[in-house]
Amino acid sequence: MKPIYSSLVKTLFIFSFGYLVACSSAQNYDEVVTEDEMDQVVDQYADQYEERQEEIVEEYDYEEDQLVYQNYTKQDLLDLRAFYFGFDRYDLSELAINSLPYQAEALKAKIQQDPNYVMVVEGHTDERGTSEYNMALGLKRAESVSRFLRVNGVPANNIRTVSYGEERPSVLGSNEAAWAENRRAYIVY
Repeated sequence: MKPIYSSLVKTLFIFSFGYLVACSSAQNYDEVVTEDEMDQVVDQYADQYEERQEEIVEEYDYEEDQLVYQNYTKQDLLDLRAFYFGFDRYDLSELAINSLPYQAEALKAKIQQDPNYVMVVEGHTDERGTSEYNMALGLKRAESVSRFLRVNGVPANNIRTVSYGEERPSVLGSNEAAWAENRRAYIVY
């Protein structure tokens, strides 16, 4: 009787182990990522990102950005919707820093007319990196814009951030020009 019991336990163990492996490797791409799950991904990659950020040679030319900014009118700055980032970066450019106060004033005026008005800030990345990393980086880009708007007086409950990672490129292609256009935060009014 002992050998039957032993083989039954072994069979149940193997079945349970196989079931756990099968369940843990299954992916459901139709699932919506919750905010808590996104926070976990952000936390998981935050340290890795910070270390890598220190190692990256800055590709963005801030002097050129400042020269471009000087040629913009107030209306041009107000009309901007896309704010671009350097490779693997989420810090705001000079152009964004000078444009976002105008965006904040316009948004506060809309909120006075409709207190329930919500603006969406989308975060996007280029195709390089894992999907999880790009989702976290896209969220950090959207949060950079959102944080700047909140500092400039826009209530947090009137701003929603979302990350699309690499899933919604503005330009198709696997070259530096396409990647630069896809590394952005986009304001949706």
